[in-house]
Amino acid sequence: MYWSIGTPANFNIRLTHFDAAYFAFGTLSGAGTGSIVTTSSASRGIQALQMIFDMIITLFLVGLVVGRVTDSFAASARDQAARDGDAPH
Repeated sequence: MYWSIGTPANFNIRLTHFDAAYFAFGTLSGAGTGSIVTTSSASRGIQALQMIFDMIITLFLVGLVVGRVTDSFAASARDQAARDGDAPH
């Protein structure tokens, strides 16, 4: 998407495919690019939407990992209790 709107009207340079990917990854990582900046409200809006989407996806993935780890610990505790004869009846 950045490549399709990557004109000097929206950015400080005309974006090539590489520049657009570089800008997208910089936005995703939170590190930014430093050398490529948005210059229009439209490009800032698209970048803001990407940041919101990135945050939602990141929180979803972190939630999945935490859920899996928590389930793994709970299953391990149940297994240990069953081996010790402390399993609820």
